[in-house]
Amino acid sequence: MNTPVESQQPKAQSPIPQETIVKVEGTDQPTTEHLKIVNLDHVFPEKFGQYRVLKLIGKGGMGSVFLAEDPLLNRRVAIKTLRAELASNPVSKDRFLREAKIVSALKHEHIVTIYSVGEEYGIPYLAMEFLEGYSLEDVIQKKKKLSWVQIIRLGREIARALSVAHSQNLIHRDIKPANIWLETIDKKTGKTRVKILDFGLARYVKQLDGPTQVGMVVGTPHYVSPEQARGKELDPRSDLFSLGVVLYRLSTRKFPFDGADTLALLTSLALDNPKPLQEHNPDVPAAFDKLVMKLLAKWPDDRPASAKIVADEFQALYHKVVAASDDPTNSGPLPARNVSDPFIPVIEPKASQDTSSSKLIIILCTLIAMLSVTVIALVFYKINGG
Repeated sequence: MNTPVESQQPKAQSPIPQETIVKVEGTDQPTTEHLKIVNLDHVFPEKFGQYRVLKLIGKGGMGSVFLAEDPLLNRRVAIKTLRAELASNPVSKDRFLREAKIVSALKHEHIVTIYSVGEEYGIPYLAMEFLEGYSLEDVIQKKKKLSWVQIIRLGREIARALSVAHSQNLIHRDIKPANIWLETIDKKTGKTRVKILDFGLARYVKQLDGPTQVGMVVGTPHYVSPEQARGKELDPRSDLFSLGVVLYRLSTRKFPFDGADTLALLTSLALDNPKPLQEHNPDVPAAFDKLVMKLLAKWPDDRPASAKIVADEFQALYHKVVAASDDPTNSGPLPARNVSDPFIPVIEPKASQDTSSSKLIIILCTLIAMLSVTVIALVFYKINGG
């Protein structure tokens, strides 16, 4: 029985999931097929099809990613696999294989390329281009800064990728910083470009069959649109809302909608209006603030009509911000960057480092002052016949 003190303790609140929410039924039911599947958490695979595995480079709730080598074409590839317990479930397996079919049909410089699909050890896998670089979530977590030119270019490139997907009647449904990769394309300059990852939740507009039905909520809580949170039928403007959340967080380091737990977050999403970006950061360009707030409109009809329109607006805004600078490399209050190098983040200096430097200067000044006083005293002593 609880003591009076224990009974007065507040109940622990459910944390807001940072991972994608995927509704899959029956994954806890073992099957005959499940017994034939190798658990890659305990066994390191030597190969997947023609690809020789080199090392594990990532692991998440849905599966693992390995670095591998294609000996036929002499190139490195990334092998994305599904977890054993999910591979035994037809629904989750179908979702995984759909991603290969979907992405292979999308040819664009800002969308990851799929080379092949197969199955090994009872585990389905995708072989895709190996991307050097880092995710946008890494930039945020490490408190790196981007100039406004870089942020606007980022929005433009994501919107262009979404425009290609939407032209095929495809909705991504999980646009978030972790799924936006900044691929390093020039190691000397640090130049990068956007690549959109993880189309595992992608869905065709008005798709009536498939793993996800209307009324089922999938996505990542902080980035879902209001209609997505309600389990309603979606159109491409849902992805535009998620893009707005990404850019809002990147510009202010805050979410437009938040709460102590998932329920509070979804309540905020339904009822609250986010503060304009300039209230968090007065240095945000006014036109950029206005565009992001349009993306965050609660009703799809109040958002821009298409990703292409958004990309064109970012393009115009990009030229406006560059032209407004005295120096074309100057991008406002954040660190200046050459406009030909899209994303070269720099880590914000830590306050403790500044404080340490200040203390050192004070100590040195004090020692110099004490030494000066000592020298003057000795000179005075000798002059007076000491």
